[in-house]
Amino acid sequence: KELEFNEKKLLNVRSALEKYVANDYSMNKLAKEAYRAYIAAYNSHSLKDIFNVHRLDLQAVAASFCFSSPPRVSLNIESGAGKVRKAKNQQSRNGFSP
Repeated sequence: KELEFNEKKLLNVRSALEKYVANDYSMNKLAKEAYRAYIAAYNSHSLKDIFNVHRLDLQAVAASFCFSSPPRVSLNIESGAGKVRKAKNQQSRNGFSP
């Protein structure tokens, strides 16, 4: 059985959570680390055509970790263009043409 409720009576907790994470040092640090770990895990997935980190909506991901905008975190993510260039250079060095 589906529950019915008045959506107008629901509280918008998103802004309260964003404020809490922004103002609490420990929560902010934990949320940033979780955000960084999520993106790193997404990037390390073997199905790159499905889990392409460069097509990821970072604004939406940041919102799921209670950030109003994506935080700056250090990541070692190589762009797709760099991988293509490396592959072409590797092929030309081995005598293969692209």
